[in-house]
Amino acid sequence: MDDRLQDSIYYKKGQRPSNSCCIAFLKVGDGSTRENITDTLSKLWLMYDDLKLGKVIDLTDVNERHLRPGNLKILMGYGHKIFSLDIAPKKIPNDFGKNKKFKDPFREGGGPVVKDSRVRYSSDIKYNHANSDHVILQFLGDNEFTTDRALIETWKLLSDIRNSEGDYVLYISRAYTGFQRMDGRNWLGFHDGVSNIASKDRFGAIAIRGDDLEDDDQWTVNGTYMAFIRIEIKLDKWQKNRRSDQEIIIGRDKITGCPIVGVDTKGNPIKDPTCPIKGTFEVIEDGNETFREYRMPKIASYSPEKVSKKSFDYSHVIRSKVTEKNSRGFSTSRVFRQGYEFFEPIDSFPGFRVGLNFISFQNNPSTLLQILQEGFNNNFYETQNFVPLEDFFSVRAAGLFFIPPFTEDDAFPGRNIFIDIAPQQKSYLRNFRRY
Repeated sequence: MDDRLQDSIYYKKGQRPSNSCCIAFLKVGDGSTRENITDTLSKLWLMYDDLKLGKVIDLTDVNERHLRPGNLKILMGYGHKIFSLDIAPKKIPNDFGKNKKFKDPFREGGGPVVKDSRVRYSSDIKYNHANSDHVILQFLGDNEFTTDRALIETWKLLSDIRNSEGDYVLYISRAYTGFQRMDGRNWLGFHDGVSNIASKDRFGAIAIRGDDLEDDDQWTVNGTYMAFIRIEIKLDKWQKNRRSDQEIIIGRDKITGCPIVGVDTKGNPIKDPTCPIKGTFEVIEDGNETFREYRMPKIASYSPEKVSKKSFDYSHVIRSKVTEKNSRGFSTSRVFRQGYEFFEPIDSFPGFRVGLNFISFQNNPSTLLQILQEGFNNNFYETQNFVPLEDFFSVRAAGLFFIPPFTEDDAFPGRNIFIDIAPQQKSYLRNFRRY
């Protein structure tokens, strides 16, 4: 198998997400040419090669024993708008074409991120920058210093490169940070990322396959599509719910992470009594793997009480459970998620905002768009007395990006988008130094 996914996608067995994340968005400056862009991206990627070793442009004489690489991983991808510029002779891939993006917010703010979806923008969001940014960069590392330094070094290099119009060739339009919680939970208090694609199935769900692609799109094989959604959690609204109500909304026990199998006649959740296994306390411990990927149980076998599945059927774990597979056994309706929580100060009460940087990879952007449209449909709860999880969060930014395949011969990921860049250019650029 020709495995060329970029190295910050943790899909292989035994890989663990980094502790810190920084996502940066770049725009192309007015008057920039194809030559400007490709030269700048090549220099940027070359600088990243040094940064992965802990080498910083302004500190060239630091002794090697004092370098701090921080296990830096970097991913580079492209938004829809890059393909509409004259600098990109490659046409946009068919799977990434018309209507394969998030909706823009209403002019007055808010609105659904996907048609008919209950997932909506925050009421103060009137412009979604991620829909129009040209380049996305993902920095992952051991700590905040590692990822923030990568952002600062990116800014320093881009600030020194101008086009013939005197404008920046590329500039940072927005950046977000995030982290992995040490307890493996999210701000709602529940275990995060418990149900994800098994490592053996991840590459098949992530990587673009050539079987159904037109000849013009074969260059995208073994690339992927990345979704980024900055989710704001309405923590004050969530905290007003009883723990039992929270568990029914999520579909899992809050303490153990074990699946809820039903709701009794008094409206209390019923936890799978076989979980967790003896000698363990939480579903994330070894031996409890079978309880992480939710299975529909036979309710009668778990409790002698009369139980109801009515409310339980609308829980988050039930609606996000998809099992369809294609002829090769790969999931056709699942995404591989790498999420990072965030905390940021704000001017209004209570002085801070918390949420999740939702990051997913899938071999077709339609997969996630369909999940958001059908699994989180506005009409789903019209006749039900049930408050779904999506009523406790809103979206501050959302974008879909093509993540090209990458080999060491490439000057930078996405070289093939700019068709006249030769692989050997990276060897030539090795002699380039800004200092």
